[in-house]
Amino acid sequence: MLRVSKLTDYALVLLTHLANCEHEAVSAQVLAERSQLHLPMASKALKRLAQAGVIVSRRGSQGGYSLAKPAAATRVLDVVEYLEGPLGIAPCTSAEHDCELLNHCGLRPHWSVINSRIRAELARLSIADLCRPPIPSLLELS
Repeated sequence: MLRVSKLTDYALVLLTHLANCEHEAVSAQVLAERSQLHLPMASKALKRLAQAGVIVSRRGSQGGYSLAKPAAATRVLDVVEYLEGPLGIAPCTSAEHDCELLNHCGLRPHWSVINSRIRAELARLSIADLCRPPIPSLLELS
């Protein structure tokens, strides 16, 4: 099964909470409570997001975390790839592929198309989009 790690999932949840408080700094404790995450996991995700430059951290009594740029300008793809590495649905879709079947496999072009479509959709979505109800057309399979 293909899935993102818990860290990436939790980071996206935390980012949606920060997006709803876009003009204020929020402590890790408050973010953990609002998202119903354990503080150590929330802190780990927040640290990684700060290292990536997705959020900023301020110390002091008015300190906490806030988005580095508007939620509408923060692409889901950037967050996922920072935390997970380059998206590659199959080994042959990544730059460092090591598949033994590469020279005689007919699936590589298909995996590449699928990988490109997933990347395009994640690039299209912003953190602001994740704060809204899903678009019905995205829920339909074509």
